[in-house]
Amino acid sequence: MKQQLSSKIIQDLEDHMMKIISQHADSDYELTHYRNVCKYSLELARIRNLKEDRAVAAAILHDIGRLLPNQKKKHAAAGASLAKSILQEQSLNEKTITKICNAIRNHSEKSEVGTLYDELLKDADSLAHREELEYDGIRWMEQIRCDYAYETKYEQTAYLTKKADLCTLNSETITELKKCLAFAPCELFQKSNIHRIRILSNQLRTLCRLMEIMSTCDSKELSNLNKKVQKLYKKTARLRETQVYLGMIPESTDWIEERRFLKDIIKREEEKFCKWNWSKVFEGLYSIHFADPERNDIEDYVRELFSDLKKSTVYFEKGSIKNLHKLRIQGKKLLYLKEYELLEICPQLLEVLKNLHSEIGSYHDLTVLCKLFYETKQLKSHPGIQLDFLNQKKQNWFQDQMDENNDKMKKDLLRLKIILSKYL
Repeated sequence: MKQQLSSKIIQDLEDHMMKIISQHADSDYELTHYRNVCKYSLELARIRNLKEDRAVAAAILHDIGRLLPNQKKKHAAAGASLAKSILQEQSLNEKTITKICNAIRNHSEKSEVGTLYDELLKDADSLAHREELEYDGIRWMEQIRCDYAYETKYEQTAYLTKKADLCTLNSETITELKKCLAFAPCELFQKSNIHRIRILSNQLRTLCRLMEIMSTCDSKELSNLNKKVQKLYKKTARLRETQVYLGMIPESTDWIEERRFLKDIIKREEEKFCKWNWSKVFEGLYSIHFADPERNDIEDYVRELFSDLKKSTVYFEKGSIKNLHKLRIQGKKLLYLKEYELLEICPQLLEVLKNLHSEIGSYHDLTVLCKLFYETKQLKSHPGIQLDFLNQKKQNWFQDQMDENNDKMKKDLLRLKIILSKYL
């Protein structure tokens, strides 16, 4: 049975906090902040259909750890411990106490997404800070929380926005891919064309996965297409990456050696690519025959992608390039389904997925390129490399670019977490 906090308990908590605030050196500000957090907590509880008494109790006690002497450091954890003792004196059950204390303990972790009551208190605290300090005076994670605080639930993802003629989609994608591969070398190796080949390859791989889940086509046909597309994707990987790297670094005379090094790699990759007769590889392959999927088939696949995307936000926190790549892949699959008009998602999620796709890609490219230059210099494996190849000034340039990109990623990751937590 769920426990309701009586008005007397709420009043006792308020009296307790008012006594503490009145003794504080900056009592005017603390009283204002206390009232604002309580106001926004009650407001958000009503909007989000959560227990008002729990939300207000957490708001009343949320800064108790900061207001008492010698408790300024890690005040949220200290406050949760103090709040537990106070609530136990009110004879509340452990489940209710735990929810309130967890919200207090976690309310400073604004870049993380937790339980419903955790999120409510973090958002209320952020809204209170915005009112007191104005938007530009609060931290970036609080700014983001203010932007999304009044968004309750995003509409259910709409699947199969039109009749899914996957046979036609498959055929059209393969036909376009063949055209890109049929260009003469001067056009074939244009950066935009290689990029398009990679996109089309990825789209076909997404279709293959969709077909595999639904088991609507001949497994040998599907396996054949998948192998050919994966081979093409791998054969263009180094070429595409190096083209991107070349476009990233400055064109000034300071970077002549690095640019020459990358151009040599591009030339070698183009020569290797030309050894493959790609028209023959894809000869006779125009489409795979399979039944159109039912609505439930698409829903099951998209549900799987959303689940993987939520898990991938954890990978991001672990920080390695490999784990960042996992997050990017899950978002990319959703974007491809959107492009095929098999999926409709809210504009907020669409924007964040596109941002992260670009930001994680840039962060990956900068990290790998810096490592490539550094290892080449250490091994002296490239003839003619000068002593100032990737000197300290250039390493600092790389670090500045990565720091700037990482700041953008952190903000969009929090946006992603918040949006996913509010999806129906």
